[in-house]
Amino acid sequence: MLAEELIHRLGLPVDKDIATCLYVGLVTDTGSFRHSSTTPDAHAMAARLLATGLDPEKIARELWDRSPFGYLKVLGAVLDRVRLEPEVGGGLVWTFVTRADRAAYGLPYDEIEGMIDVIRRTDQADVATILKEDDDGVWQVSMRSKGGVDVSRVSAALGGGGHAKAAGFTSHQPIEETIESLRALL
Repeated sequence: MLAEELIHRLGLPVDKDIATCLYVGLVTDTGSFRHSSTTPDAHAMAARLLATGLDPEKIARELWDRSPFGYLKVLGAVLDRVRLEPEVGGGLVWTFVTRADRAAYGLPYDEIEGMIDVIRRTDQADVATILKEDDDGVWQVSMRSKGGVDVSRVSAALGGGGHAKAAGFTSHQPIEETIESLRALL
């Protein structure tokens, strides 16, 4: 929304290509208009952008409805080892993705970003966490909250950051030690 405002103040036209870029930012930042960042102004902006003739179906397909086949295989492994700890911090669901998981299917690191959105769906947990081993063997930890827990505070205590409902940190510790630190803070 700030980028659109800047473009407007500079007196520049918003053509279909610019509108597409802005729309992608808008729908991803609002979680397809599901997050608290969704306001009447966000919907009004979407209407303005749609009026340029952009194709929302094509954008949605590119953003959320496609992935390499290996993604499904890795997701299966990730879901097979998911754990639910209902007694921790309003409920914690967590899992991990190793370099070996990705390498087995030639899946680059950036393809696993959306996996946390699958595990966070469980009704029994407020907090979802996924540990993702990067190409250097370091764990990148993503956390999401449905609102009962401020995960930015947990992440900040572990050297990371973010905001109340989405945050993360980096861990050089083994999985169990990383999760134990997280449990203690939750």
